[in-house]
Amino acid sequence: MKRLTMPQGIILIAVVVILIFVVSFSAQYLSGGRTPDQRPEPQGAGPLLTFHEKVAPGDPGNEAGVRELEWKAPGHYDFAFRNDRDVPVKLKLERLGCGRCTELALGLAPLDWSTLALDEIARRTPPGNVDWQTVQADSSDEFEVPAHAAGWARLGWDGKDPGPKTLSADLDVRARGAEAEACKLEVHAAFVPAVQADPQSAQLNDLNEGDERRLEFFCWSASRADFSLDPQPGANPCFVWGKPVRLSVEECNHEAATRKHRVLGAYRVPLTVHERLENGRQLDLGPFRHVAVLAVAGPADIDPVVVTVGGTVRGDVTVVNPGGRDRIEMGSFLAEVGIERADTVLESSLADLQLVPDESRTPDFLQAEVAKDAQDKTGKTWNLKVRVLPNRVAGLFPDSEKPLYRDCAVYLKMYRQTGAIAAQDKPWRTLRIPVSGNATFR
Repeated sequence: MKRLTMPQGIILIAVVVILIFVVSFSAQYLSGGRTPDQRPEPQGAGPLLTFHEKVAPGDPGNEAGVRELEWKAPGHYDFAFRNDRDVPVKLKLERLGCGRCTELALGLAPLDWSTLALDEIARRTPPGNVDWQTVQADSSDEFEVPAHAAGWARLGWDGKDPGPKTLSADLDVRARGAEAEACKLEVHAAFVPAVQADPQSAQLNDLNEGDERRLEFFCWSASRADFSLDPQPGANPCFVWGKPVRLSVEECNHEAATRKHRVLGAYRVPLTVHERLENGRQLDLGPFRHVAVLAVAGPADIDPVVVTVGGTVRGDVTVVNPGGRDRIEMGSFLAEVGIERADTVLESSLADLQLVPDESRTPDFLQAEVAKDAQDKTGKTWNLKVRVLPNRVAGLFPDSEKPLYRDCAVYLKMYRQTGAIAAQDKPWRTLRIPVSGNATFR
């Protein structure tokens, strides 16, 4: 055999070294091998973290996807998730839609829940031993979800603000070797009173002598199945609550489907309006607006149910003015000047009737004068002059939000006698004439 020359031996050794390098490289990197300190990379094309839903479902039948939540009551919604990856996933809170009224807490499900389907985890209530960690939007802290673990993102709220509100949390989701993902969790809410009424305001047809009107109010709760109502006697005994009648579960379900609202518990409550009672008590003549209250038995923080009833009582005096029947409209005027109207006429069929302003019930910014019409020989017509005093009222009136402006009306005491009226004489009835306007400033 021919011996290799030195150059040939060097070439042979180099070829062997190259072959060993190629084989080692292929085994290590092309056949899936990795160095001992390498961690597995995420696999699959799905999301880094799978949520059961990212928008909380609305109430059944609510096409807008809105959940009715109790006003003034804290609550939360749990968004179930699972990490289907072979590597841990880290969560970081980027922002809350309302940093003042919401918070986000994260927690892991028990280890033996890892075999459950995500639907089942979402259906179950998180157990009491979950270690909830509240996260802050202005913190660099991250929450780690181990490989193949499950858990919840709990979006909580304080419920202090009434009305519609979108509650949300923006999360940053990261895993080694994968691009970061943005995740937004939302609850479309409407914060409503613990107990609501329908109608909230009712308008009656005219009431004449001896008339009665019966109303029925539907009172329900979207958050409480068990509550009771206690009708409160009002200042005017002509408005009489009846006994509340509780609805069955089947009736509540029917009302929920009809009204497109969640109805967990409900009552029907009758209210009867009497023009006069057997003891002689009467409603004032003219337009009225009565506030009726139903107390809610239970925690002291539950607001009562408040409804209003409006209407007009017709009787022996008719109010006539160019602006319309039964009321006086002042329009807009300068508060510092005030305003006066003297074109209101009062007519009656009673010859022995006397009308006297009731200063005790008329607001102090209103002043009324009434006098017989000198041109009317029958003595059955009066002229009414109403003045808004300067610098005594500001803005629109009446205004139900301002106690001093809730009842803006001129009250006239009605006496049926031809002689002089003494201080001890009791009026036969009272006439109420609403007054409205807008006191502006330069």
